[in-house]
Amino acid sequence: MECQAPPLDGSGADWRCEHGNALHACPHRGAHVQKLRPILDSIVFQLEDDDVALKNSERKLLMYQRKEGETIVQVCGDGSRNIGQHTGPVPGHHVPMSGPGIVEPTHYQEPPRYQDPPRYEAPSTSNWAGPPVNDFNDLAGWDDEPLGEDVVIPMNGIGAANVSSSIVATDCEMKGGDAKDWDHTNFAWSKLIQQTLRNTFNAKSFRSLQLLAVNATMAARDCLVLMPTGGGKSLCYQLPAVVKPGVTVVISPLISLIQDQLHHLSEMGIPATVLSAAKETDNSIYDDLRSSTPELRLLYVTPEKVVRSGKLKTALQRLYERNMLNRFVLDEAHCISAWGHDFRKDYTELRGLKHLFPTTPIMCLTATATRRVQDDIVRQLNLPKCLRFFDTFNRTNLTYEVHPKLKGKQMISEIKDVIVKRGLMRNKRVQCGIIYCFSQADCEKIASELNKVDRSAGDHTRFPKRLKAVPYHAGLPEATRKKHQEMWQRDEVNIICATVAFGMGINKPNVRFVFHHSMPKSLEAYHQESGRAGRDGEHGLCILFYSWGDASKARSMLMDSARKERAQPAVLQNNLDSLNTMVSYCENMADCRRTQLMAHFDERFERSRCRGMCDSCAAINAGVKFEETDVTNFVIGIMNIVRSVPEGIGIGLLVDVLRGSAAKTVTQKQYNRLPGYGAGKGLDKSEAERIARAMVLRGYLRENTVRSEGAGPFATTVTTIHYNRPRCEAIQQGREQFKIAFSKRRTGAKKAPVISAAVTVTLGTQPDTQPEAIDDFIFDAIGPDKVAKQREDNQLREAVYTALDSWRKRMAAARQAKDGREVNLDTAFPPGLMRVLEVERPVTIEEAKALLEPENNKIDKSNERTIFKKRVNEVVPIIKQAVECFKQGIPNPYVEEDNRQEDEIEDEEFTFSERRMSQRLSQQPLAQRMSQHPLSENVSDPSPSWKKARRSDF
Repeated sequence: MECQAPPLDGSGADWRCEHGNALHACPHRGAHVQKLRPILDSIVFQLEDDDVALKNSERKLLMYQRKEGETIVQVCGDGSRNIGQHTGPVPGHHVPMSGPGIVEPTHYQEPPRYQDPPRYEAPSTSNWAGPPVNDFNDLAGWDDEPLGEDVVIPMNGIGAANVSSSIVATDCEMKGGDAKDWDHTNFAWSKLIQQTLRNTFNAKSFRSLQLLAVNATMAARDCLVLMPTGGGKSLCYQLPAVVKPGVTVVISPLISLIQDQLHHLSEMGIPATVLSAAKETDNSIYDDLRSSTPELRLLYVTPEKVVRSGKLKTALQRLYERNMLNRFVLDEAHCISAWGHDFRKDYTELRGLKHLFPTTPIMCLTATATRRVQDDIVRQLNLPKCLRFFDTFNRTNLTYEVHPKLKGKQMISEIKDVIVKRGLMRNKRVQCGIIYCFSQADCEKIASELNKVDRSAGDHTRFPKRLKAVPYHAGLPEATRKKHQEMWQRDEVNIICATVAFGMGINKPNVRFVFHHSMPKSLEAYHQESGRAGRDGEHGLCILFYSWGDASKARSMLMDSARKERAQPAVLQNNLDSLNTMVSYCENMADCRRTQLMAHFDERFERSRCRGMCDSCAAINAGVKFEETDVTNFVIGIMNIVRSVPEGIGIGLLVDVLRGSAAKTVTQKQYNRLPGYGAGKGLDKSEAERIARAMVLRGYLRENTVRSEGAGPFATTVTTIHYNRPRCEAIQQGREQFKIAFSKRRTGAKKAPVISAAVTVTLGTQPDTQPEAIDDFIFDAIGPDKVAKQREDNQLREAVYTALDSWRKRMAAARQAKDGREVNLDTAFPPGLMRVLEVERPVTIEEAKALLEPENNKIDKSNERTIFKKRVNEVVPIIKQAVECFKQGIPNPYVEEDNRQEDEIEDEEFTFSERRMSQRLSQQPLAQRMSQHPLSENVSDPSPSWKKARRSDF
């Protein structure tokens, strides 16, 4: 006779079963409890499902049934402990998989590590009074009954008030990952790891720290992994998830990043999914998690979902009890630290993970974190003896430069000039790039100006296929923002002008340049944002356009934000220190950019290894010499001036007074009588400004920014410099000197105590050097035959690359139409794979398959090998047709069709920015609109020159 589940009608453990016994006395009570468990799980999930709407009566009924069921389990548990409860992995246990990517873990089984998680105790039967037996249809009188303090129904996730808020962040020991302990293949799981790496991930070997991190997490150790962008962090947890049965929970902040990861996993046949807002999908996921052998290996969730979802919390607890919760992976882990550049409050609630799941290992991943942030991550998550694996932060394929920021249309012209002169074009088309902007208005303005064809500057000939840019920021409608991102990812537009939030989680490997129109707020942010260039290993150009005004504006915003959010003084000071470090990086033209970046992350870097891949080292290679100059006398003069003006003085006016200017703004306020007036008569204006800015950065002077009251959205800010007496006394008393590195002045320049700041040396083709002249020189020096052959080969490469690009666009569009979801162009067929094929140009299947042979080592990245194997029969005919058309000297019809469609793209696709700017202008006061009107340049403007300059700057 099959045992029945107790009815949960109030009879409790005294229910008489079909065997004629009271439940608590039945010899088959374990089987009865086993039948009860799925019913009880269903009740718990209904109560804790964030999407289920229940009436009060329905909820109270379920609460009583849950209470009764848990009491029965406790009372009758002695007979059910060996039924349906797993205290460790069962020998030979495996998960049936539908995909081909899973390798049976027959060689490795982890020893038991389960511990009971903290949970509330179910009440005893003596103290419990259920609803009247057989009286569940009459619930009206229950609404006023107290439920009692012993009924605990958590309605939130990990972030519930009774979990994480009571957990104090404690100091933890963090050990550096020792290579000799983890960088070997003698573990019990090593053989299976190597097989899975080759067969599932199509990789021949591990990169960088991957093996160390994989071994550490397989050994159930907590670890913090620091790898640069594109370093292969995802393999560190995806490979262990495939090898060992159970679920790996990946907490990631962006859905776009998650979707990209899921696409790759789907290609390899690895069961993975994301908990989304689609209720039907969520139900099937929860059903799988509740099953005895979940099919899922990787479950992606956002931190908000983990923090707020009680249903997910309960599902994770059930997995933990069955020893099926393998690990937590915390991506972008720096977000948990208030000292980091991208702090998020929801991340702090994740402190409850170790409290609820003490034996489940946690892997933290980040690409940018200083030592202080690393320590704080470990402390916040309470990870005792956490292993730390540290890779270099040096991106050897990136060039770092800082250029002076120009105003208005001059800045747009400078960007276009850099694109042309630095060779950021291919096949007469601008290559993929990102321009980071300070504000939403800047995004739209810059995109609009870049789209305009300036015939006077020769744009119609410089950009034959037109420069196309779109804005991206939070103020755009969601549909527009998504459309712009997709156009950029499909290479339908060249440049995306975005605020700093863009790019996190965007897997586009062929970004050739990242320009910062405004300065980031920290070096961590700059390293992460600039790191979105050159993820394919090819060269990337990173230029930061810097002005002191941007630094003052950012400092003001940080202080305003701290006041509004009532941030702790230590947090505000940390943010201001980070900003000053960023400004110092921009101001320091003598030291190697790489050396400065690496030092910020506690990594030593020798300048000789830069090899001219930054503007400072390029300047030195070009013959510029830097010498540290004592400017203490000028510094004392500045101190005397500022000390004499208690209300503060603007930095521009300060420089005029220091240089002894007789300007009206100086004489009207009688600043020409101040001590220190004329102390820097031998200085150029740029030199004096640099000394003053250095004094602010080093703390001798302080800036104060005040916003005008009652001016609405067009309020102006005034920044003044003030005297910092405790800091200045050491210099004024002669106990300290003040030195700055300047470059040597050219012969014949006027004599002065200090000389002009370092010049910016442009890498690549110089403005007055035409490509044709270089080609002619090479032609004469090398020989006509070799040069002609090289040119022909380059043209053939372009023909093959263009054909492959057309094919992958059509392939991605077909997949999108079939699957009904967006397909990332670079994910569907990576640019790195296209570069290999344009060089090798296989025209037969045999030649193509030979590229995968170990001895050729042509395609070594795992995702590229997987995709090439799948698409080889489609790719080879495309290459063959392109080669034949080129040799015959005829246009490739396959490409011509795409070119025709591209030429027919309507202009309104790229006039969105102009419309948005028109709307913004229509909302501005008349006087401000007139100042921005083109005809206003011919109208006499009585305003001071500094106001005119401000109006021309956006």
